[in-house]
Amino acid sequence: WTVRDTNLANGDEGTDTVTNVERLVFADQMLSFGARAEDIARVAIVLWSPAILGSTTLFSRGYSFYDVGYSYAQMSQVALQFWGDLSDADLAAQLIRNSGSSKTAAQLLATLAANGGGNAGRAAMVREAADDPATLALLDQTGVKVTGIVSDHFVPDFGTLFSLLPSG
Repeated sequence: WTVRDTNLANGDEGTDTVTNVERLVFADQMLSFGARAEDIARVAIVLWSPAILGSTTLFSRGYSFYDVGYSYAQMSQVALQFWGDLSDADLAAQLIRNSGSSKTAAQLLATLAANGGGNAGRAAMVREAADDPATLALLDQTGVKVTGIVSDHFVPDFGTLFSLLPSG
C-alpha cells in the first residue's frame, strides 16, 4: 500500500509505502484491509445489503470485537442482535436476498439445526451465507479488497461489547 499526503494546506508530509498491515489510523479516520475487514464486510452484506459498506461506524464496531479477541463466529453472533425479531425462516430469506447467496432457505435452516439452533445456529447461517461464492463475488464488486474500508475512530465500552455476546 502507498499512502500519500494530499492535504498540502497543512504541509506535505510525503509518501509512505507500508506492507503487512491491516489498519492505518489517521487523524480523522481508519482504513482497514485484509481478512478481518473482508469478514466484517461479508457479514454486513448478508445481514443488511452491500450499501451498508458505507457505514463507517459499523466497521469501527466490527473491528472493536476483533480487537478484544472475538472470533469470526462470535462476531457473526453479536451482529445478529439487530435481527432478533426475525423468525429463522425470515432471517434465511433475508441472508439470501441481501447477498444473492446460492444457498436455499432450506439449506440455511439445515445449517441452523446442525449447529444447535438458537443464536449459535443463526450465526452459522450468517457465516454460511457470508462465505458463499455469490457473496464473495459481491465483495469483489464493491472494491473492498483493493481500497479497504474506511471507518470512524471508535473507543468501545468493552463491558458493553462483552455483554452482547451470549456466554458459551
